[in-house]
Amino acid sequence: MQLGWLRGVRISQTSAEEYGQIYVSFVNWSMMAFTIALAAGFGSFDRLAGAYGTAVSTTMVLTTALLYHVMRNGWQWSLCQAAAVTVILLAVDLAFFSQVHSQTRPGVQRRIHARGMIAWERTLKLRSRRHGHWLLKRLRATSRPQPQVIRFLSLLTYSARRVAGWP
Repeated sequence: MQLGWLRGVRISQTSAEEYGQIYVSFVNWSMMAFTIALAAGFGSFDRLAGAYGTAVSTTMVLTTALLYHVMRNGWQWSLCQAAAVTVILLAVDLAFFSQVHSQTRPGVQRRIHARGMIAWERTLKLRSRRHGHWLLKRLRATSRPQPQVIRFLSLLTYSARRVAGWP
């Protein structure tokens, strides 16, 4: 709100005592509409519950993977300590995941796998783009052009003739 990105949104303060307690009617009504559309799109509560179970169990597995990353890189745990905790948590998480996943129909499983692969591909693209920018910045900061490269580039650049009518 303070960045000014949502200028046309009406915000109501819900509490005079607590700072930050707000009500945004547009967001609230939009969430209601999307929830009703989502529930109607699934057609039955069983299918909706199956999708919810898949989402929750997948989140559990991904959270454990992120926890391993934090244990190794953030908290500087040894490989054995982090692996021991991760194996225990993954045993529970994967039991839930496999149970929920085995109850979904094969057509739904294919769509889940396809969407997961698309999400994985997008994640890899974003990570490689970020890493590429980091590498370019590092190369620009540490390297200097060699005289041969400068000479070669000066041979490639020639004075082009101007075409009448172009600036």
